[in-house]
Amino acid sequence: MADMAAQLAALRAIIEDLSVGIVLLDQNRRVQFINRAFRRFWQVPDELADSQLTFAKLMYHGRGM
Repeated sequence: MADMAAQLAALRAIIEDLSVGIVLLDQNRRVQFINRAFRRFWQVPDELADSQLTFAKLMYHGRGM
């Protein structure tokens, strides 16, 4: 189990450092993860990104930027 946690942490670190914006959605289209590149480009504050908002609400935010 610890091995899996280490692998997930490594994968998250890689995705965070990409220059391409990434958004991970769950089956209900709620945001589960947004990497730094996406947050920076669309000016998404951490508290909004971490609030499990819907993808539609995220796009409305981006439209105003």
